[in-house]
Parts: sequence; C-alpha cells; structure tokens
Amino acid sequence: MKAWKELEQKIARMRGVSRTPLSGGNSKQTRSDTLDNVFFIECKLRKNPAIANLYEQVEKLAKKENKIPLLVIKKKGKHGELFIVSDKYLKEFIEKWEVNNDNNKDKSR
Repeated sequence: MKAWKELEQKIARMRGVSRTPLSGGNSKQTRSDTLDNVFFIECKLRKNPAIANLYEQVEKLAKKENKIPLLVIKKKGKHGELFIVSDKYLKEFIEKWEVNNDNNKDKSR
C-alpha cells in the first residue's frame, strides 16, 4: 500500500471508520479521505511541510517548560485561527483546554 493510503487508513482507524475508497474527486460518497460522519478529513503526506517544521520548534520550546505544544496560525485579515497540535498531545489538549481556559480567566482578573 502506498504511504499516503496508509496515512488515510491510520487516521480512519483512529476515528473508528473506514478510508474512503477512491478518495478524492473519484469517490461518489464524499471528497473526505475517510467515511467519518462528523469530520471532513483531508490527509496530506509531504516530505518537508513548512507547518510541521514550525510545530517542531514549538514542541522543543514547550518541552523545556513541561507544557503542551500548540501552534496557532491566523491568516491576516481573515476571521478564525487554525490550531495545530500533534496526535500524541491531542487527548491531553482536549482534556485540559476548557479547564485551563477557565483557570486562566480567573487569574487575569
């Protein structure tokens, strides 16, 4: 199996769903790479993606402070931010985001 298909399969298994057969424009079901009913998942396999390099820098700094690395990207002049967190920190990020968000609000008053 090609590496990009393996990535799609891995992510689909993480969600408990199947990889979309003929994913992309050839599928008649969805353009998502998985048959997930909640998330539209697009998997990209690149040799040296710039965003991954940025995240690695954040991860190194976060480790020194024993914190969860989170990279936030915002396109200038557009609404909304893109949150990037590694799958190895995702569960902990989800568990702590709201709790810590509430704690940080209290401290800033």
